[in-house]
Amino acid sequence: MLTGMDSDIALRLASEKSVDMILSMAGSYGNRLSAIAGERMKQIWLSITGKNPSIIFADADLGLAAKYVAWGATFISGLACTDIEIVLVQRAIADRFKEALLREIGELNTGDPWEEQTDIGPIMFPSLVENADRQIEEAVSQGARLLCGGKSSNGFFKPTVIDQVRGDMAVVNQRTSAPVAPIIEFETDDEAFTIANKNPYGLRAAIFTSSIDTAFKAARRLQVSGVMVNHAPFHHHTLYPDGGYKGSGFGKLRYLIEELRREKLVVFHHLAMSPQAPW
Repeated sequence: MLTGMDSDIALRLASEKSVDMILSMAGSYGNRLSAIAGERMKQIWLSITGKNPSIIFADADLGLAAKYVAWGATFISGLACTDIEIVLVQRAIADRFKEALLREIGELNTGDPWEEQTDIGPIMFPSLVENADRQIEEAVSQGARLLCGGKSSNGFFKPTVIDQVRGDMAVVNQRTSAPVAPIIEFETDDEAFTIANKNPYGLRAAIFTSSIDTAFKAARRLQVSGVMVNHAPFHHHTLYPDGGYKGSGFGKLRYLIEELRREKLVVFHHLAMSPQAPW
């Protein structure tokens, strides 16, 4: 085991001839690991990250949706790979949902993570705070509206809700890794699925609806490895076919143990059984 903050350690190790397989929970250097594997015909398993959309349809329980979106967008300060990073809400109920979400966000406490009442702790990497600051500043300068938060102080990032965002903004198509909920309004189901699928990642999605038909439609249409219905997209279990599509990686967690082994087929023909065989 090698530890370190420098991604070059992983890249150099992956380049070694004696390494048969590249396995990484990588983020920013996942593309380079994939390139190394392709050049050397090595087996690869990558779990990178996600830009996970949450879709709130007009028939959803708005209180439930607001509760889980507030939690899902701020869990572990927005640093979990399965955090909600895009919020799509049907225009007919958009204003009511925003009010409910702001109430839920307003009840969250930022502070020392060792304190029981704390909901959101600090972000330990300054580069992530700077990235989130930049994305929000750019979005506001391009016409987005800040509803709450939007500021960082000494590593703490206030939970942020921003609406009137567009799909071409960095806060929508790049990983943010902060407690930020950018809101996009939509009219039809097809429009919501199109917007959700434009993001470069494909890890998880959450949808909120009272219709089983809409739930199955979303499960079929969304280009992600997992769809959570009426809940935040956090569920993990080694029995789940958990993995990623598109920029979120390759391979499924459920089958990782099998992939880490070298299975070999041996077929015997016209060979007498040895009398010395232990069986």
